Amino acid sequence: MKRTTRHNHGLLLTAACLAGLGWHGAPESARAFTSRDSDGQSLHGKIVREALSSTLNSTNLDLIIKSLEAQARDKAEGESKLFGGPSLKNVVLFVDREQKKVLNYAADADVSPASRYHCLKHFGELLFAVQDFYSRSNYVEVESEKMAGKFGKGAFDPYSIDLADWNRMNVTQKQNGFIPYGPASQPKESADQGKVALANSTYFKTARELAVRDTSRQWEIIETLIKNRYHDRSVTILAALKQASVPAAEPDSLD
Repeated sequence: MKRTTRHNHGLLLTAACLAGLGWHGAPESARAFTSRDSDGQSLHGKIVREALSSTLNSTNLDLIIKSLEAQARDKAEGESKLFGGPSLKNVVLFVDREQKKVLNYAADADVSPASRYHCLKHFGELLFAVQDFYSRSNYVEVESEKMAGKFGKGAFDPYSIDLADWNRMNVTQKQNGFIPYGPASQPKESADQGKVALANSTYFKTARELAVRDTSRQWEIIETLIKNRYHDRSVTILAALKQASVPAAEPDSLD
C-alpha cells in the first residue's frame, strides 16, 4: 500500500512556534483530530485500520482503537498534560513511557491474555500521542518550509516529508528541555478546516498521511524492540499480539 503518494487522506495539525517557544494553547476547534470524520466514523480508527488492518486481527485492532480513543477523551492526560502544557516535550516523554510499558507487558503476552490486553492497550495510547502530534503541532509547517526552501515553493512533494524522529526529540528535550516544534499555526483538524493548499496536497491530507505512516512505523518499532529483547520467544509473542484473542473487558491491572 503506497504511503507517500496518497491523495485521499484526512485530518491533523497546526502551529508556528519555533524551537524553544512554549505551548500557548489553540482555539478549541483547532485542538486535534475531530473524533468523527464526515462519514461519522472515527478518524483515529480509520487511520489505525489503514495502517494496520493487514497486520492484526479485527478484535485486537478494535482494542487498540478503543484505547486510543479513550486516551483522546482523557482531559487530564490527553488535553491538559500532553498538549496543554508549557511545551510539547510531554508528548515525547509520553510516547517513550508508553513504549516501555508495551515492551514490558509483551514479556508474557504469548501465554497471558491479560498481558496481551495491556500490551495492546498501551500501544493504542501511544498512538494517540503520535497521531495527534501531527495535528496539534507545527511539524508539518516547519518541515514543509524546509522542503520549500530546498526545492522551491510548490515544487516539493508534501507526502515525502520525513516522519518525526521521536528518539532524537527525546534526546533533545532531555538535554535542552524543549523540542524544536510548537503549537500548530495552520489548522488541519478536518478536511474542510485544513483545505489550504500545500504544494500538490493540503495541510489536512499531509498531516493525516504522516499519522498513517507513523502508525505503521510504530508497530514496526515495537516488533523490532520485542525481537531484540525476547529473541526466540519473540516469534510466539508477536504472533499472539497479532492473532490471539484478548479479554472482552480490561483485566485487573497495576496500571
